[in-house]
Amino acid sequence: SERMGFQIWGPSCATASELFSNNSAHSTLGGMWLEASEESKSTRCTGIDTFTTYLHWDFGVITVGGIATSLEFKGLVVADSKHKGLLPLVRGRTIHKYEVHVEDSLFIGQSRPEICTMCAQSGDPGC
Repeated sequence: SERMGFQIWGPSCATASELFSNNSAHSTLGGMWLEASEESKSTRCTGIDTFTTYLHWDFGVITVGGIATSLEFKGLVVADSKHKGLLPLVRGRTIHKYEVHVEDSLFIGQSRPEICTMCAQSGDPGC
């Protein structure tokens, strides 16, 4: 999709490496729109394992409208997002403690504007 690489209802932290791992998204509006699945809501933890996303107009990973679980990102690589690499909006009742854990991950800044003009056509080198 040209808009979002993935829109997923993320697995629980315990099953993230089995259910959603080793995926990538690039050259879109956003890399991943993450929401909590019923499974992750029941454990109060949503996990993403080994996800790479790059060259986005807006966000690498975002939880639009907020997510009512803790978040665990392992092996996340986010490169060249124009606005935010990771925007974990967490929502919920104040009686719950939600946390965002990021480990073994890499965030890389924005490329120079000249990079975007290198591809005049889809067949050009690097496109």
